[in-house]
Amino acid sequence: MVVWPGDPGVEVERVHDIARGDPYTLTRLALGVHTGTHLDAPAHFLAGGVTVDRFPLGLAFCRVLVVDAGNAPTITPAALEGARLRRGGCVLCRSSNSGRDRSAAGYFRDFVALDFAAAELMVRRRVRLFGIDGPSVGPATSEGDDIHRMLLDAGIWLLEGLDLTAVGPGRYEMACLPLRLRGVEGSPARVLLRRA
Repeated sequence: MVVWPGDPGVEVERVHDIARGDPYTLTRLALGVHTGTHLDAPAHFLAGGVTVDRFPLGLAFCRVLVVDAGNAPTITPAALEGARLRRGGCVLCRSSNSGRDRSAAGYFRDFVALDFAAAELMVRRRVRLFGIDGPSVGPATSEGDDIHRMLLDAGIWLLEGLDLTAVGPGRYEMACLPLRLRGVEGSPARVLLRRA
């Protein structure tokens, strides 16, 4: 799983194992909540913001529009021009991130993300959930933090780290299943798509 530089790594420890003579098998898992595919709640960047245990069920199972940004180095409003971004809709953006080697050294420096104007477009269209196939919706700069704040402050839930390699543009039914961690700002999530 992709781990943002500086975040805690993934630890998997076999605590009990039938193969070692234990009566059962039990594994301990430790990881940051923003590891791999994950959901950002408003509390991730907003003091007193809503936490992941308040994720609306209407977004856990919803229709989404998948937009293909092609090989654009940044997702701009022009890259979203042809998409019918509906008020209250959910949008996932596929870019060249999906085909990249996520373990490569430069992955976290030059991934494709939204620019400020595209984030403003999401806010104006009152999108409720936005997802991307990169490690962050914004670039790995202070502008990325500002983009997070703007989207989350507008009530837009964020999905990051999606793998949309086998997904084409169009409308889908989505199941987004984060862990219901009380009082926490994010959660790893299992995200499934089915053509609508």
